[in-house]
Amino acid sequence: MAETLTTWSPSCNVSVNVQLSGEATTSDAGALLLREALDCSGAIEVMEEHLVDPRDPLRVRHSLASQLRAVVLQRAMGWYDLNDTCTLCQDPLWQLACSDARSLTPLNEARPSQATLSRLLTCLARILHRADQRR
Repeated sequence: MAETLTTWSPSCNVSVNVQLSGEATTSDAGALLLREALDCSGAIEVMEEHLVDPRDPLRVRHSLASQLRAVVLQRAMGWYDLNDTCTLCQDPLWQLACSDARSLTPLNEARPSQATLSRLLTCLARILHRADQRR
């Protein structure tokens, strides 16, 4: 008797089909489910609205939203060290889960580097520090 496996497409990228199988393709498939939760919560959009991007717009390759997604998803999936960012760049699932783009376009794009995510965390730390000083 053949087993029927259902597929699921995340709303952030409906051209992707997730299907359970016996093959090990990634250990982090839960990142797509977490991306769904982030998108439904609106948390990334709220954070993005309250951040000022000091970078030169002509040199920006990664949106604040995609950087925030990368940091939040990495931490949520247990990748606490930003040095792991380089390792995760090799996993197509992470490109799909963190990107603003749809379809398979993210597979042809680079993810934010460790240095880029470190700058974002520094920016967030400054904002939190200023907020604490105001209290």
